[in-house]
Amino acid sequence: MDKVDPTLFILQFFVNDFVNNHLEWESKSLVKHQYLRRPFASIRSDEPRHQSGVLAWLYRSRIGDSRILNRIDGLVQNAQSRWQGDPLESLPIALRERYEAESIAVTRRLLVKLRAYYSRIPAVMVNCVGEEVGPNRSWTTLARESGFVPIEAPSIALLEAKARGDQDIFHADGAHLSDDGNQLHGSVLTEELASLKTDPGAALERPR
Repeated sequence: MDKVDPTLFILQFFVNDFVNNHLEWESKSLVKHQYLRRPFASIRSDEPRHQSGVLAWLYRSRIGDSRILNRIDGLVQNAQSRWQGDPLESLPIALRERYEAESIAVTRRLLVKLRAYYSRIPAVMVNCVGEEVGPNRSWTTLARESGFVPIEAPSIALLEAKARGDQDIFHADGAHLSDDGNQLHGSVLTEELASLKTDPGAALERPR
């Protein structure tokens, strides 16, 4: 922050950020190198916490940076994915609903903190997923509550391209954007930003 003096704060959001912000929810996934390494905000406070246990310690140690360990981790993850699918999809409905509600609360708190870092400049938030699934239905509301202006057009453009069968905008996993997808998302965002009026008081609004 001391070295960067931006004139605009753009936060790119993705649907899995809700899962990534919730330690217990993310720990149900197959991607061990994510939740075993990263710190998480707790449900009720901003105090960072890590997953406990010997395996978590191993992944956060210098051994965790080993190419061999990460290669083994990838092979195990791929095998588990083929055998059992995505465990997040098979969670009980009541547990999923609790995780979603808690992740929305944590995400709101983190967004408020992020916005405060550059509170004196305009800030916008975009999403790479247009589908209103799970907690992603709340992203525009969370953006506004946190002081960001949500810009929906880029994610809508991706959704429309997907509906047309334009698979070139995605990588093989059908989710992450390809170079073409990033080009589409960025060009639509640029057009939207050009249509917004910048307020020196750090707000953005559409011209009346």
